[in-house]
Amino acid sequence: MITCGGVGVVVDDTTLLADVDLHVSPGEWVCVLGPNGAGKSTLIRAISGAADHLGEVALAGRPADGLRARERARTVALVPQTPVIPAGMAVDDYLLLGRTPHLRRFRTESAEDFAAVDSVVERLHLAALRSRPIESLSGGERQRVVLGLALVQDTPLLLLDEPTSALDIGHQQEVLELVDELRVERSLTVLSTMHDLTLAGQYADRLVLLAGGRVVAEGAASEVLTAEVLKAHFGVSVRIVHDDDGLSVLPLRRRPVR
Repeated sequence: MITCGGVGVVVDDTTLLADVDLHVSPGEWVCVLGPNGAGKSTLIRAISGAADHLGEVALAGRPADGLRARERARTVALVPQTPVIPAGMAVDDYLLLGRTPHLRRFRTESAEDFAAVDSVVERLHLAALRSRPIESLSGGERQRVVLGLALVQDTPLLLLDEPTSALDIGHQQEVLELVDELRVERSLTVLSTMHDLTLAGQYADRLVLLAGGRVVAEGAASEVLTAEVLKAHFGVSVRIVHDDDGLSVLPLRRRPVR
């Protein structure tokens, strides 16, 4: 569903990404990890079309540069870290914007479009927020609404840039479980970035580690989330705990406890 060949991004003579090769198969969940400034969000923006880039990006087997805006919006939905939200817009109206790529020219929303919104509202527990202005919501509530917009868009490819960063631990798990369920139900392909290494290892099929704008490790969680790799690229000391539910990354204190 996603193929990147030699993707690079340069802004004001600063290289943010360099020669990134990436392949995400249909139905796969790949999570991009890396320290701050590694280029994770830049890669998501390049794939979504929100950032100019060098190299080649293909979506669903077609060169992304050849897709018209409407075709791209039917193919890929983006949940950005800092979404642009129109002032004064209520949650319901905002979610309905996700159906815009599916509307025929000069046609208004149909019963199918309203049903798509209703379904997402139910799945994300947004019913109590539907009439509220988005700016009145908490950070976690707003993040769920932005995720809802992407789900209403009903694309085969979902890009998630730090989708749980503003959520408490309960809603983090709820959102990731929902994405995983919808991935199976709708045959979604998911590419995400995430700071929480344990959650990334538990939910993603494969991890890609960026550092300095380049891919430095790739593979299963057990191959990427090792004490040696994380020490080299994050500068941290960790203990990796393996159990029946996968692995957990536990940071270690730099000095012993007295």
